[in-house]
Amino acid sequence: MTVTATLSNWNKFTNEKMITNGYFMQESTIAEAVNNLLLRTNFPKSDIDYFSKPSKSYKKDDAILHFGFDEDTVDRASSQRIPSSSLRTRFVALPEKQQNTIKDIKLDANDRALSAEEVSLDIITYVAPSFVSTSNAISTQPGGEAEPVCLNYQNDSFTASNGSTITDYYNGVFDGYYIPSSSGVQRLRLDVKNCGVRMYFNKNLTDINKWYEINPGSNTDTVFLTEEMDLTAGKLYEIRIEFFHKTSNFGIALKKVVGATIDWVWGHECVTMPSFDYIGSKNNAPYLNFSSGSWSVNTAGNFVERVANRNDGRYIGSVLTGQTSGVVSDPKNKSVLLASNSYIRVPYHISYDMFNS
Repeated sequence: MTVTATLSNWNKFTNEKMITNGYFMQESTIAEAVNNLLLRTNFPKSDIDYFSKPSKSYKKDDAILHFGFDEDTVDRASSQRIPSSSLRTRFVALPEKQQNTIKDIKLDANDRALSAEEVSLDIITYVAPSFVSTSNAISTQPGGEAEPVCLNYQNDSFTASNGSTITDYYNGVFDGYYIPSSSGVQRLRLDVKNCGVRMYFNKNLTDINKWYEINPGSNTDTVFLTEEMDLTAGKLYEIRIEFFHKTSNFGIALKKVVGATIDWVWGHECVTMPSFDYIGSKNNAPYLNFSSGSWSVNTAGNFVERVANRNDGRYIGSVLTGQTSGVVSDPKNKSVLLASNSYIRVPYHISYDMFNS
């Protein structure tokens, strides 16, 4: 019988080998930096081990999907973000000295959209909203419609956080995600009065860009349409509607135009926040190969573009965000708790469809 053994004593390495080269690594942990320094001296990668954040390890470990580990549950204005079938709604009452100006108010309080420089230097400042709600909660249900609509605000006034009633001179933002019920070409439509308005879709400014007073003093709706968009049913598209209102009766309603049919955007077709896809956008190449009765990771190319969220999931059922996890790698306790019978619905994509791989 022949026995062969290979042993390594890395104590010798620590005594005789000195790391003399250093370099900066952006958005890296100390453990990752040491890891890279050791690899530069031919230290075996298999002998390096350390605690790592799951949000950084899934790409390295060839994960196909990774959803919502560290949701942003509270924005910079301390407004709680709760998953619901609607759009997040925030109004800001203008100070009296600014009421005769058209003022852009930044209510984007989601740090994931900021660059590292903006975060570190606090280049962008934010204004706390006077009123926070959801579009469905403040909407007037149209007569004859049993299903809740996403946005039909016709009340003109709101009660601010300080208890005062605000009727004129306020800005606002409706933002969240639009989920088409059917695939194909369609347009989104806004019916507005006594305001200026603009709409962004997937962070791109649409043809609805009317940042001026539209028919001031009129109580008749003015209709604006986006360009035609070829959308996929069940996929989440980021939507953001900004407006400013001065005086007279204010109103805003969100609808859709499919072919010659005009219909409401329903409450179930919008969500305030998704389960973010942290791996990013996909192409049509499969993640897995099937050969000799087993699956293996397809390593022929980089099939995950790690640059943007392109396949976000939707929370179904009772969901709690910002829950205590007890996980070492989650010190800020930003975990998601799915209660009984709750789950995340992931939009279909061919790249992780094993039957097409």
